[in-house]
Amino acid sequence: MAMASRVLILSDGVNVYSGYGALARAFASALRLIDPKIQVFNGSFQHVAAPVIDARTGIPIYAADNVVSMRRTIDMVAPDLIIHIRDLFAHTPRFYDKSYSLAEHRGRIRMIDYTMVQSDPMPFEAADAAVANFDLILVPTRWSQRRLAEAGVPLDMIDVVPPAIDWADIRVDPLPKSYFGLSPDRRTILSIGVATQARKNWPGLLRAFSLMRHEDAELFLYSSSGAYSLETFIAHLGIAGRVVMPQTIVATWGYAELPALFDIADLYMSMSTAEGINLPLIESLAHGTPCVATAHPNHLELMGDLCQFAETRKIMPSLWSFDYLPDPEDAARKADAILDMGPDERAALSERMRRRFEERYSVAALARALGRVLP
Repeated sequence: MAMASRVLILSDGVNVYSGYGALARAFASALRLIDPKIQVFNGSFQHVAAPVIDARTGIPIYAADNVVSMRRTIDMVAPDLIIHIRDLFAHTPRFYDKSYSLAEHRGRIRMIDYTMVQSDPMPFEAADAAVANFDLILVPTRWSQRRLAEAGVPLDMIDVVPPAIDWADIRVDPLPKSYFGLSPDRRTILSIGVATQARKNWPGLLRAFSLMRHEDAELFLYSSSGAYSLETFIAHLGIAGRVVMPQTIVATWGYAELPALFDIADLYMSMSTAEGINLPLIESLAHGTPCVATAHPNHLELMGDLCQFAETRKIMPSLWSFDYLPDPEDAARKADAILDMGPDERAALSERMRRRFEERYSVAALARALGRVLP
């Protein structure tokens, strides 16, 4: 198969251990699996200095923190193909105050965007950005493909490539609950996400947790106050002492901690109102950690019957659409039901989850999908 020999992945850094950084590493591994001779470079949105080599993957990391550094990195790397992993809003001045264009590179470099569609309808500016900047748009789900087509992106310009997580990010030595400040004799519920975006709906999660009848459960909320004063919600809901909140972001932790959290968790919960993928749910599949989530169309398509979905209504206003608001009472009931599962039932579910991950969201699965769509 004809394939580009030099690929630049413009994304969060491959040395960032969560979110789009993890996705970028999976793309790099998949490209190398397709053809070991492909040279993969990373233009990192977080890197501001001279090029460095990522110690774990061996991928060269170049600065891509602004328009000037992106242009310099593209000139230095001279790629045949650029894979840009970011929301299309990065190219829309109306929705992103540091917006930029990649249109100048089209023609001499093949331009692909792997983008997430969180809500519908999508603003028409997102469709305009897709057409102006890229030759091909890849999305994680068929629902996302339909939303972009409705906004004006030609359907033959969009293809579906499910997300992936590298097994190297999953197979680590275990860590005890005490390492994270958790009680060894309590059930652990895990949730991960940024603090500054209201769509993560941390109050809804805290409300659901407070309504659970399993009072032996403890919530490890990997976030902090930002869009919400979480300490205030915790106090008023009467769950102080049962919520562990480390007050830091995932990216600052070392390699071993994040996957170890999934292995010690009894349940993963997400009450987000808008998600393009929600990678922690994919990680829960890989670790066989049962989950409860919002019945967002992307969640439904990606997780299928291997996640419990709270009753959800499309009524939450966002900047340009109505998003998906889950019912905390129903989420609490479903979370309690998972904690009620016997060991055999839970083991069978975990095995199905791991098998689904291997089939659909492993690096091998991503390599097959990319081999189908790349030149």
